[in-house]
Amino acid sequence: MSKLDRELTNWKEMYDQVHTEDEQLDEAVDLGFHQATKRPTRRLRKFAWPVLTAVAALFLLFGGVRVSSAFAEKVSQVPGMENIVQLIQGDKSKQAAIDADHFQPLGITEEKGDLTLSLEGVIRDDYGMVIFYTLEAVGEHRNLRLGTPKLTTGAGEELPPKSVSYNGRELEENKDMQMMEVYTQEGMGGIENFHLSISGSGIIDGSFVKEEFAVSFTAKNDAQSKEYTLEETVSIEGEQFVIENVTIHPLRTAIKVREHPENETELLSIEDLELKGENGEVWSGINNGVTASGGPENNEMTFYIQSNYFEQPESLALTFSKVMVADQEKEYMEIDLESEKILYQPGEIAELTEASTSAFEMKFDEEVSQNIGFSSVKDEKGDTLHPSSQQVHSLVEGPKTVHTFFDEAVKGPIRIDFSSYPHWLEKEIKIPLE
Repeated sequence: MSKLDRELTNWKEMYDQVHTEDEQLDEAVDLGFHQATKRPTRRLRKFAWPVLTAVAALFLLFGGVRVSSAFAEKVSQVPGMENIVQLIQGDKSKQAAIDADHFQPLGITEEKGDLTLSLEGVIRDDYGMVIFYTLEAVGEHRNLRLGTPKLTTGAGEELPPKSVSYNGRELEENKDMQMMEVYTQEGMGGIENFHLSISGSGIIDGSFVKEEFAVSFTAKNDAQSKEYTLEETVSIEGEQFVIENVTIHPLRTAIKVREHPENETELLSIEDLELKGENGEVWSGINNGVTASGGPENNEMTFYIQSNYFEQPESLALTFSKVMVADQEKEYMEIDLESEKILYQPGEIAELTEASTSAFEMKFDEEVSQNIGFSSVKDEKGDTLHPSSQQVHSLVEGPKTVHTFFDEAVKGPIRIDFSSYPHWLEKEIKIPLE
């Protein structure tokens, strides 16, 4: 067994003592790699890994927050809801929804053993919902967390998730408020009664505890989404992109973009998508959560930014200036795990620090580390490999180290495509919405 195998196996065993039992990581990885079953696989993975990393390592910054009288009144209706101020800090969509009385208090509590789950309130639209909750424990505790939710209608019809994210801080004390966002594949228009099944777990008085919760609640939605059909073609450095439409939902704005079939590159992301009002007010990217979906199979992606649904500017424009692309003929990596060698990479961007047939460790150069993310991993036959887990070590500045594990030994070279890569097309674009 190689040094990497030993180190990664030891790390994984320690990690699994807590996390495999509660299945949150496994469920999240499964959700990321297999969940939106019917979505294009490669592009989903392009955004699954960064999202999972964010969920695992997210810290909220607290500070003074200016809120309206409507927000203050709504918060006062539910004990402990002052914490919402911190949770939605910087999220204009959710702040505006509460200002517009679109927040619905729930006040539902369920106790199971030493754990108590409380659903404090919800903000929803026809495609997703934000659930504010607390998970409490009796006794000394740490690592309190929820698993992957299963959401059904009141009649028992399942609402398969398209994405799930948890935004909050690590629970240190009881009654710390948290926030869960669930977006569904098919939408939930016309549905008012819901049932949530979810596991809660943690270390309580030195022992691992896991409980299953089942909570029913009612959440109405009268706010209908606003759609702007554009079909606007923009050309940037020889590549063409069609902005198909912009749909403004109460919780977020969706921008659908299609690539021209003759493009030489593949669209990865648009860095600075914004909605701008006539007075310079800006609705920009989502800080935490899923920021894009879609795939190369249909040459189309949907990007998500904050929503101005509850605000009424006289005019509105979609703007951006930086498009991230990758040339799939040149910008990828090929690695032979058996010989522990990088066979191809686009420049000297990384070194393979350790490798075996079931795991590898790669260190990316500081100059590219903040703009590198894995998309798909394929074997020499072109079949997609599904890593069992991935660990990323990264700072704001400095190199990034990525550890990737496989359940089984991999034979032959593997190809890694990027979900993000520092190849930018730049041009100022402004499209009025009418």
